[in-house]
Amino acid sequence: MHQPYFRNGKNSNVAFLFVHGILSSPRHFDWLIQQIPEDYAISNILLAGHGGNVEDFSRANMQQWKNQFECALTELKKSYRSIIVVGHSLGALLALHASTRHKSISGMLLLNPPLQPQLMPSMMWRSIRFAFDKVHLDDPNDISCFGFTDLQKGIISQHLDSLVTTIISLKS
Repeated sequence: MHQPYFRNGKNSNVAFLFVHGILSSPRHFDWLIQQIPEDYAISNILLAGHGGNVEDFSRANMQQWKNQFECALTELKKSYRSIIVVGHSLGALLALHASTRHKSISGMLLLNPPLQPQLMPSMMWRSIRFAFDKVHLDDPNDISCFGFTDLQKGIISQHLDSLVTTIISLKS
């Protein structure tokens, strides 16, 4: 269910690197990946400790996540000239961190970067439930705080084509 995803690009020098946030998985981007033209490569990584159970998550750490991001970026750089990083929450922070050192990052789409953390009671309650394996990942009500609203998805989808075109034209 929670697996990394890779797709080779067809006749393109552009690749997208998707990086999910804490308590999420590559599935978080399913709705967005469907809108990326087949010409572009996609690497959608699964961060260590995610997609499993609480014990797996408790053994993971920030350095592992940074290393995974760096490895994925390094692999894409071997075959693609332009890399667009799409990061959600923690993934956005990893993208920002890497962008200071890698010129191969042509652009970034940062979704919900936690630059000013805010604790909401519903998020705290769901996090506690997650810690005790009480969150049902198939129930949209249980994971609503971990995902995007339909309005957010609509806005992102509406501007995706122009965003990609702009990033690629600026890089050229």
